[in-house]
Amino acid sequence: MSNTNSPHKKWQIFSLFIAIFAIIELVVVLVLPAYHALAWFFFYTAISNFCIPWLPHEPAVLLYGTLFSPWLVAICGGIATCFMELFNYQILQWIMKLKPLEVLKEKQVYQKFESYFKKAPFFSLVFAGFTPIPFAPFRIFVTIYSSEVFFL
Repeated sequence: MSNTNSPHKKWQIFSLFIAIFAIIELVVVLVLPAYHALAWFFFYTAISNFCIPWLPHEPAVLLYGTLFSPWLVAICGGIATCFMELFNYQILQWIMKLKPLEVLKEKQVYQKFESYFKKAPFFSLVFAGFTPIPFAPFRIFVTIYSSEVFFL
């Protein structure tokens, strides 16, 4: 029996998702070429939610909302975001288990954010999302404590 938590298995699953998406994209290009531009929106959404998080996402949503049905844009953007956050979750979980990052967990700032998150995880995320407080540390706590708290 194989271990589904191994990094090798996670990369296989991610590669399978990419292959499935590539096949779907090919079908869209060949069968529904008018929707090909929506595939670029999917990629842009995925990249702006993971690889380059400071890319402005809202202008793309507004632009594609004028080109396609807003419901279609919302569904496409939602699927892209969920897909990349699943990948992001897996990567952050793996990164936080690396030995050099163990030193980070001993820092006072880390421990302060951690204490707030452990007391009220959902409220911490909402509060950080609506204020200038950095949101990224709380995203990391979600990956670390998801089995104890919840999965976002």
